[in-house]
Amino acid sequence: MKKLALIIVCGIIYVSKAEQGFSIGLKLSPSFAFSRVSPSTYNDQANNTTYVYSGDGLKGRFGVGVILDYMVGNNYGFSTGLNFLLNGSGYQVSKTTGTGASATTQTEENSYSIQYVQIPFLLKLQTGEVVDNFSFYTKLGASADYMVGSRVRGEKSVQLLGSPQVIQTTDYINNLHSSLIFSLGTEYKWKGDMILMLGITYSRGISDVDNQKTNIESQKTKFEMYNDFISLDLGVKF
Repeated sequence: MKKLALIIVCGIIYVSKAEQGFSIGLKLSPSFAFSRVSPSTYNDQANNTTYVYSGDGLKGRFGVGVILDYMVGNNYGFSTGLNFLLNGSGYQVSKTTGTGASATTQTEENSYSIQYVQIPFLLKLQTGEVVDNFSFYTKLGASADYMVGSRVRGEKSVQLLGSPQVIQTTDYINNLHSSLIFSLGTEYKWKGDMILMLGITYSRGISDVDNQKTNIESQKTKFEMYNDFISLDLGVKF
């Protein structure tokens, strides 16, 4: 995977230098991640058990990457690149068995930290120079993400709730992930071909993070989790 990433980066650099209309850059993206879970409540009538799910709040995350922009015209073009993302928030689940005074409840917090290699596919719309070398842009599209590592509760392996079984966290997370992406920002022409970039991005997960093929409890409850994040994008292009 590391060799493939290196080949892609070298290819991006070669193409950007060989063709007019291309610009290449680097960016750093501190972010806040949060999760959407479904269903919020599941009743297992056969076992007299109720599951209540909720997101695990905001988690500080980050991303770094290579940007490649290709402007077809003065005001529109395409944006892609190669990003390394630390994403994921996690979920909480309360498992109540029985009813009334005899009911027992177990609560579990699963904080997720998932590493992805991401390739975005974005349409870029950009104004001309508005004032003093500043222009503004918006990007809209989707991404393809591949998981390269993960931790749950800070560990690479965890024990399941109410079970002696210990599992590898990567076995319970889908390798492939996709998101819808929307960005707004500004670019400033500084010196020569150097451009400074400042933007904000919202990424909305559209594929389930949880791997129901290996997670028996998720198969039963139909649990699904989607990762979102909002990031501040700081970058420089050439």
